[in-house]
Amino acid sequence: MPEAAVDLPAERSLHRAGEATSPRRRIPPRVSARPRSEEWTDDELLTLPEAAALFWPDGPITTNTLRTAGHQGTLAITRVAGKFFTTPMAVRRMGAEHPVPVARTPEAVPDVSAQALFQVKLAEAKRLGRERARPKRAAERPAAPAPKGRAGQ
Repeated sequence: MPEAAVDLPAERSLHRAGEATSPRRRIPPRVSARPRSEEWTDDELLTLPEAAALFWPDGPITTNTLRTAGHQGTLAITRVAGKFFTTPMAVRRMGAEHPVPVARTPEAVPDVSAQALFQVKLAEAKRLGRERARPKRAAERPAAPAPKGRAGQ
């Protein structure tokens, strides 16, 4: 006889307000021993999971986020034996080298017509085209090789 489907009680299937909807991240042992970033020296090596757990224990930054920042060049990362390492100082500097651009005021932008902008771009393209001269095409060269000896005369 087939088993009947059993409905779970409502208190088991629904999350209560105040409960986390997903399980907490696993905290690496070295970070659980020293959970404050001030307890780490600036040049001490951290794995990326340790750095994420130390600086953003419940935040939006994860190991993958730090790895992506390393590939983009915004976080200094060292790779040793297939593992990625960083330092607390590198994490603090992450994003500091790329300041947010200041919005330009409308009066700082010169009023340029579309025709004038086109002329400037066309002149630049012509200038670049002269610097990159193409070699002579094969069609401009003779198609048959020059004859050797008396047979071709």
